[in-house]
Amino acid sequence: MKSTNTRNNDEVKKLIATTMATALFASAAFAQVSTDSVQIVGITKSPFGMSFNTEKGDQYVIESTLDFDKWNTVETLDGTGQTVKFVELREIYYPQQYYRVRL
Repeated sequence: MKSTNTRNNDEVKKLIATTMATALFASAAFAQVSTDSVQIVGITKSPFGMSFNTEKGDQYVIESTLDFDKWNTVETLDGTGQTVKFVELREIYYPQQYYRVRL
């Protein structure tokens, strides 16, 4: 029997492989919606963060929402052709928040 962490990691990998994915991780969540593909290669719990592969010259906009209706820009990162890590440094006031990476 797989541990809860291993099972959760396997589930996250399966969700990220689809065009539209939502990966719940503790009290933070990540949602990916794009016609282009962004490969998430790591997620951290505390503080919430995610690492993803980038293409040099592309811009990646990290957005967050509470309700999937209004998205707020958290940070814009430039693609380097390498893996980039985003870490949520803002104070978290809500028990659950959703994130996405937009090209």
